[in-house]
Amino acid sequence: MGPQSTLWFTVAAIAAGFGLYLLFQRFVRRTPETIRTAGGSILFAIFMLIFAAGAAIAGYAAVRVGR
Repeated sequence: MGPQSTLWFTVAAIAAGFGLYLLFQRFVRRTPETIRTAGGSILFAIFMLIFAAGAAIAGYAAVRVGR
């Protein structure tokens, strides 16, 4: 596993962690900031999870190529 694939997997992990953190804030802790934003925080969290999946796929492709 080279530096490029490590970078992609790191980006994927950070994006997934942030997306899950936003969902946790909205549905478990129910902070006033996330409740006030209505669907904005949920939409952003979903986009972060989609981006994390794309970064993980890019990391897997980089491993397959050997980068």
